[in-house]
Amino acid sequence: MENKTVLLTTKTCTKCPMVKSIIEEKDLDIKYIDVEEDPEIASETGIMAVPSIVVVEDGEYETHVGQGACMAFVGTL
Repeated sequence: MENKTVLLTTKTCTKCPMVKSIIEEKDLDIKYIDVEEDPEIASETGIMAVPSIVVVEDGEYETHVGQGACMAFVGTL
């Protein structure tokens, strides 16, 4: 998988909009993936909760699971 940063979300996630708004405020290059429509990366990383941010770099995954972890990670960018 190519190097990228993604936010795993669902349409019904109540905490995802807050994380998305911070990503958009900071104009970050983070792609959104609805895991109900495209479960591949969630399956590959074993993530079973949203929101989650996955950083893919050189075939390695760095994960930030849950609203607090996602917001903390985004705050460092």
